[in-house]
Amino acid sequence: MCPYDDSNSNSLLGWTFGKNALAAKSQVYIGLCTNDPVADGGSFTELSGSGYARVLIGLHGESYPGLINAASGRAILNGKQINWTKATADWDPVNGIGLFTSETGGTPYFYGKLELTEEQAAQGGVVCPAGAVFLFDPQTLKVSFPATDVVAE
Repeated sequence: MCPYDDSNSNSLLGWTFGKNALAAKSQVYIGLCTNDPVADGGSFTELSGSGYARVLIGLHGESYPGLINAASGRAILNGKQINWTKATADWDPVNGIGLFTSETGGTPYFYGKLELTEEQAAQGGVVCPAGAVFLFDPQTLKVSFPATDVVAE
């Protein structure tokens, strides 16, 4: 069995979000995409324009600004609200997130699909109209590992 227990999972999540000593990424930005990111990492169509910019959610060695909680039980959650800037025009519907090491450019080193309601899915994703602010309320951005170990025979 692979030693993929809670402790190792929590350490990996801590590294991903710059929360522990293993964190090699000094900055963690979250970005939004308009498509469903896929497992091969080949597609991540990030929003652009209309006031959109990535949001800094982690800074290694600091609790910046306390947005992300410590990992526990193979999961990590946001402890505070994560806000983007106000949309200056309608944003394309959002379907996923990505984590980046810089404010612009590059490829996400982690990405995931948002869980959409039926209404959001019918609209093509989460809609953010002009004048609104896209956000994750506290405890609603969850990144986790499944409780399944890998067995090699």
